[in-house]
Amino acid sequence: MSVFNESFEFLSQLLISLEIFLSSLLRGGMNIWRNISEYLQRREKFLKFAETLPGPPALPILGNALELWESDKASLVFTKISRDLNAPLFRFWLGPVLKVIVTDPQDFEIILSSSKSTRKDEVYQLLKPIVEYGLINIEGAVYRYHKKLLLSILNHSSVMDKYVELFNRYAKMYVASLEERVNIGEFDVEEDAKHCIGHLAFETILGMAEAVTSENQKPFVERGDQALNIFTHRMARPWLYPEFIFKLTQRGKDFYWITDKTHEFINSVIELKKNEYQTSHEKVMSPLVDSLVDHVMKNGAWSPPEVRDELTTTFVGLNDTIGGLLCFVTLMLAMHPEVQEKARGEVKEVVGDEEVTTEAICQLVYIDMIVRETIRLFPVGPLLPRISTEPIEL
Repeated sequence: MSVFNESFEFLSQLLISLEIFLSSLLRGGMNIWRNISEYLQRREKFLKFAETLPGPPALPILGNALELWESDKASLVFTKISRDLNAPLFRFWLGPVLKVIVTDPQDFEIILSSSKSTRKDEVYQLLKPIVEYGLINIEGAVYRYHKKLLLSILNHSSVMDKYVELFNRYAKMYVASLEERVNIGEFDVEEDAKHCIGHLAFETILGMAEAVTSENQKPFVERGDQALNIFTHRMARPWLYPEFIFKLTQRGKDFYWITDKTHEFINSVIELKKNEYQTSHEKVMSPLVDSLVDHVMKNGAWSPPEVRDELTTTFVGLNDTIGGLLCFVTLMLAMHPEVQEKARGEVKEVVGDEEVTTEAICQLVYIDMIVRETIRLFPVGPLLPRISTEPIEL
């Protein structure tokens, strides 16, 4: 009898366990089906919306991704499509993902100023391994806090006064490098411009004069452009978005090697500055890294990865954007000698043979116009992807 009771209890427990398992499986299946159903409904809305927009013919699965095969020419591709379609707004399928390309400045202003489109596109997540906690990736309250602190440091009234001597020094370095190229025919100014801006970035952001020539810091400087090129290459190829696939490629291996070297170098700079902070009796805040370390040591509000990634973001941003702008300004002056002559006349009139000062910079009105027009023609960020969480009327 006891054997029968034990068998009955065992079967009862087994049935209860089976019921729980089947119930959980059923609930899980229902949740999965509900998610799939919701996705298909959203997908149908996107497809219907896409049909109302002009756009180039798309291939199954790949969409228009092959149009961006030469990833460094994305802005030119979008410009050509807009002109061919005669449309300031058009659809573009990046694989199965719908992108709405907006080219009209007024529409662009509406999008950037709307609270419905504050979320950054998920494509920025591709940079997460190298700058996970930088302004380019963070959002919400953390983003606002980081931005407020960085702007208070970078926009301080004394920043220009502190660095105007450095600006003069590296401007002369750039001019000297160009003088060596006189009467030798066409040449690429990028190497000279990036070399000059690289020195300037190291000294103003990291407080390390001449560090750019040191062997153990070469990967950080020389591979910055390579990391950005890998990012744009991957951005145009949705099949490389999954990390496990990207890591198998040579570009993926290069990207993570650059990431490791960058983190290693920046962490060593932060530790050096922390030691200097603790041993120095006089706190003179000049480079960005000193100001961030001072903030962390006093408040403890930022983690080491946050400091590291903000320094990386600022350095790469300065080196790439200002270096590129310097190249384009030089090119425009070379292509328009009459503008170059007028700019030279303004410098002679305002500055003469003296060093450029903050007061003189404010009087260089024509040169300011040249720089602004160059930025208009060759914008620093020609593509600014955003996610719209609600419908926006353009």
